[in-house]
Amino acid sequence: MSEILQNTLQKSSIDIQITGLNADKTRKISRSDKSYNIYFELSDVPTQVWKIIFEREWKAMISASHSNGAMTEAGIDRGFLVIHCPLKEVPVLYLPVLKQAVAAANEEYDQYVQQQEVEHTRRESIWKEEREEVSKMAEALHF
Repeated sequence: MSEILQNTLQKSSIDIQITGLNADKTRKISRSDKSYNIYFELSDVPTQVWKIIFEREWKAMISASHSNGAMTEAGIDRGFLVIHCPLKEVPVLYLPVLKQAVAAANEEYDQYVQQQEVEHTRRESIWKEEREEVSKMAEALHF
C-alpha cells in the first residue's frame, strides 16, 4: 500500500511548460470584436492541484500588472492553457505573465508534493509504531 502511494507521489512532481500556440483551436469569441480564446499547448496535462495553483498565481500576477482592474481570464483545458484576450496583446502583455505564472505554479506545486511526502512519511511512521505496539501486546497474551 505505501509503495503504491510513494509511486503516486513521485509521479506527481511535474514541470509544466508552454510549448507553443495551437492556431487551429484558437478562435474569436462569439459576440466580440477583438477577443479570442487563445490555446497554448502545454508540455503535460496538469493535475487538478496544479490547475488550482496556476489559477491563483495568474489572478495575483495579472491583477498586480494591470492596475486598471481589468482581469483577463486564463485557465487550463486538459493539455492547453487558454486565455481570453485580443490577439495583439498576447506577445507583449500576456505571454510573459503566463510564463511567470506557470513557473510559479510549478515551484509551488513541487513544494506541495514535498509537503505531501513528508506527511505521508510521518503517517507511515505512526502506523508502524502502532502496529509494533499491537504486536507486542498480542505476544504478551497467553491463550
